[in-house]
Amino acid sequence: MFGRSGSTAAVFAAVGSLLCSPQAGADSYVAGANYSNGQVYALCFDDESGTAVRSQLSADGGTKPVSLVFFTGKTDELGKEELQLLVADEAGEIRRFGWGETLTIGEEPQKDCNNVQISPRPSLYSKQQGPGPAAPNGLSVAPGDLLLVLNNPQGSGKGKGKKSGTPGGELWKFDLLNPASQPVKVLSALPHGRLEETLVLPSNLSAQALHDDLLIVANDPSVVKKVDRACYEHPTSGCGGAAVVDFIGGDSAAILTGEPAGITLLPSPNQDKLLLSSNDGSVALYDISSGQAVLEDETLISNLGAGKFKIKALRDLDSLSLNGRRVVSFQANLYVAGRNNGSVQQISLSLVNGNLVADTASILQVSDGIQHARALATTSEDFIRIAPCEVNCPDKLVVDIAYVIEHEFDTSAQTGEPVAGYIGETYQVLRDPRPACNSDFSTLQPGPLFIWKSQVYPYDPDPVTPLDPDSTSVMIPGYLCGSPAHDPHILLVRTLSDIETRRSEIGHRTYDTDFDGDGLADLSCLSADRGQQPVVGWAPIPETGEDSIVEGQQIIDTVTGCGSVRIKTRELSYFVIGLRNHIVQGGTALTHKTRQNNLQAAAVSSETYQYSQRVNAEFKGLRDTLSEAVAELTCVANPLVAAQVDSDVADIQSDLLQQDYSLLESKTLNLLNQIRDNDNHLAVAAKGSGCSKNYLGDLNARATHVYFSLATKLLGKVWVPGCPESLPVEQCLQ
Repeated sequence: MFGRSGSTAAVFAAVGSLLCSPQAGADSYVAGANYSNGQVYALCFDDESGTAVRSQLSADGGTKPVSLVFFTGKTDELGKEELQLLVADEAGEIRRFGWGETLTIGEEPQKDCNNVQISPRPSLYSKQQGPGPAAPNGLSVAPGDLLLVLNNPQGSGKGKGKKSGTPGGELWKFDLLNPASQPVKVLSALPHGRLEETLVLPSNLSAQALHDDLLIVANDPSVVKKVDRACYEHPTSGCGGAAVVDFIGGDSAAILTGEPAGITLLPSPNQDKLLLSSNDGSVALYDISSGQAVLEDETLISNLGAGKFKIKALRDLDSLSLNGRRVVSFQANLYVAGRNNGSVQQISLSLVNGNLVADTASILQVSDGIQHARALATTSEDFIRIAPCEVNCPDKLVVDIAYVIEHEFDTSAQTGEPVAGYIGETYQVLRDPRPACNSDFSTLQPGPLFIWKSQVYPYDPDPVTPLDPDSTSVMIPGYLCGSPAHDPHILLVRTLSDIETRRSEIGHRTYDTDFDGDGLADLSCLSADRGQQPVVGWAPIPETGEDSIVEGQQIIDTVTGCGSVRIKTRELSYFVIGLRNHIVQGGTALTHKTRQNNLQAAAVSSETYQYSQRVNAEFKGLRDTLSEAVAELTCVANPLVAAQVDSDVADIQSDLLQQDYSLLESKTLNLLNQIRDNDNHLAVAAKGSGCSKNYLGDLNARATHVYFSLATKLLGKVWVPGCPESLPVEQCLQ
């Protein structure tokens, strides 16, 4: 595994299916480099077994690798997305490597660190090619796919003939989307003998003034500087005035506790906590939520030894079994590379009564093969490639990447399709900032929440305007809130893939979350309380050009079953996990008549009425999707059947509006069965063979979900625990 407990890469046969688990239980990659011999390698930490190892195979990082960073993007050489590792060689080169795992269906399990492939790519830069950083260090990737690079003209070793404070340090930037372009100098004559490390501050910090700014760790003299984002975005005009200031030490109000070496932030939702390592073997903790650095703990960690320590923090997933269900909790790990002590360590971090605590009693350490470790890189993005299956192909392919969600592809000859390509997946835990979401019930309707560039906003950060008609934000509607109610969060999974489903839907499985760390699931699919049943939202990722849905950029609920939460979608995109239905309290109860019980009058609560409106909107989405498909003249072979299906859905919507539930289940089941039996009813064509989108997969996913939603939200049905996933959804509800 990589940075947490669980098994490592595995591919093994199951009954009628194949599980592709390139990082089963993993949430991160950890990469390291030896300054002494140039080796770049993978690091694997297994909390469960208490072991930590370095990969036996390595790549050539050059003469003196001093900094690493991960980046995901398209390569001109491959013409497709891949996870890359960039390596700064202090001798004057920035090297690139493809990083990930390629799995062929039918392989034997490979449960070791060597499953990671580090494949050389053409170098990004060499000082022999022209102007640029002669001694690159301190790599960071900034918004706009910019690589920021420090330059120590005399090298980064202490002394090196440089007097303290002698100008000469530089900051450069590279365009990673256009690697053939020339690097641009951002800053020059920085008054420090040694520039150590950089950190780009994320755009989800509490202090908006810090968003996307750059921190530079420097010595001779020692300080942490802050560079305004405008400076690296527009070097010729944005670097004047107060664009570069002391942030910790120097002229700032924040105390610098030692000679700094490494810097990192805790993963969200605790991203306002900054860690700074010193060469005396200690790690200090700062809070930057106010926009200024405030020292909270001078020695959060101490006694690491002497030497230059680089640090990286990553979210750590942990799980426990609760009533037979997997519950996932979220903490953090700190990774420490020591130049002098020849090791890389993993230290668990947790919040106890609001205070950050380091578990130094259970440190995992890699020593074998580690020599003068001067560089670390971590990423929560998991990246695999699935090679095509040619013989003895299974009917199902299950891919378990980020541990919090699995994907099941139908590869059968009858209804499925071949599956091959890449999947890159990353996730973030994000706090739901809407005050009205801080309760199970509220007299106020929360406003919508927007996802943009993997962050959340209570306003639309990229609205449609006459000059910019294409928005790239995704909206979570106001009636969906994070969980738990007293401290709402969401889990955002961003899945990029070139695997194209043409006619089948993709099944998914997610697990219960424990965002507040109390050891209990925040929500339960088996709960009788409708407000405690999880919602998993899904939407295309706008900036990738994925096929749109009829709701525009609003996420839609996709849950189709319980146990672990079951989902169906037509493709891999955004998944929003941990949502719950929010009910506005104090609405007027409605009185209506139904055909049930001899037309007896029945009062429908405001809560039920709100759920009926939401289910009605789901039927509208299904109806609009079918209409969009019919509008493509070659997409639906039986338009008369489609017209009847449309009429049937309209009839169901009418029943919902009248609060007449007596025939809802039978009508919806009839609709579901017609869509399932596509060849004998609608005859919707595959994408690329008559349809411009995978409408068939979309309709199947929507119909299955809307039946589940209707049954659990309005008809009082509950899931039968342990019901096999092979059974139709209606046979698992009673």
